[in-house]
Amino acid sequence: MLAPACSVDLYHSHYLPVLQGKATLKIKDLTIYNLKDELEQDDQVARVYRKSLLYLVSNALERRPATPPEDLKAKPLLGLQIFEKLVKTVRSKPQFIYSNGIDGRRTRSTSHGGFDNDTYTMNHVLERMLGKKPTDRFIQEDLDY
Repeated sequence: MLAPACSVDLYHSHYLPVLQGKATLKIKDLTIYNLKDELEQDDQVARVYRKSLLYLVSNALERRPATPPEDLKAKPLLGLQIFEKLVKTVRSKPQFIYSNGIDGRRTRSTSHGGFDNDTYTMNHVLERMLGKKPTDRFIQEDLDY
């Protein structure tokens, strides 16, 4: 998943049972590519909102529980690093991979909407899908659209 906007509650109700083997659908592995929180906070939405789209959704567009914990001022989203500790795992899944936008073998996205244009991210996704290193890797020209 690339910076998912789904809530942690939705993950727990729909994805977690699949990872636990309690559903007909079987998923053995789940990797989530997210931005480090510093990049989320440095991102912006159309020069109107000065944080990432996920922060906008979490802080303004999602309903919160009627009685949230005192320290919970936003809707926990799976794509925000600040909520990772709320995510229940099964056999260390999902695996979170965080981009710092500078270095890294698996992702170097610098914005929330940039994962699908990042050669590091897309080549890592391709390698995981194929189960081996691809013979033809993505280059930047492939992803500039």
